[in-house]
Amino acid sequence: MITDSPLVDVRILGFPLDLQQVSNAWHDELLREFALVALSSDDGAQVPRQLLELVDKTRDRYSEFTRDAEASQVSLRSSGSLRGDFDYRVPASVANACEQLTAALDRAEAFCVAGNLLTMQPPAVVSAFRRWLLDEFVRQIRDGAPPLPWDVYAQRLGLPVA
Repeated sequence: MITDSPLVDVRILGFPLDLQQVSNAWHDELLREFALVALSSDDGAQVPRQLLELVDKTRDRYSEFTRDAEASQVSLRSSGSLRGDFDYRVPASVANACEQLTAALDRAEAFCVAGNLLTMQPPAVVSAFRRWLLDEFVRQIRDGAPPLPWDVYAQRLGLPVA
């Protein structure tokens, strides 16, 4: 267990399980392409290598803190639920990791927008979902802010809420 920072509670409300699947598919596609690009010795492979290393490091460091929520997500999805509320007890250092992931994925999306990759730019709702989820950890840990449900966040951005 990581003991580099105290454990804190983060609550994610109205987590859209269907959107998570779309988001995961896009991220998987991006990471596969980045893995191929990172094999190159070209200087243009620096950003893909950095993102892959960050994803691996974050997964290795914090996956034990997300297992219960992930199991609940699978269970809810298999029962036909569209939304779920999840509680996490994570090291406060997760906030730093979430900020780093946000910045790295923003750079990756910029590669997609510029046409530098085969992976297409994700739909706006996928980008918003990613930012909302990662920012919820940062806001709640750093600011002690109350949880902001996905539907409220999406409505503020003018995104459709299903």
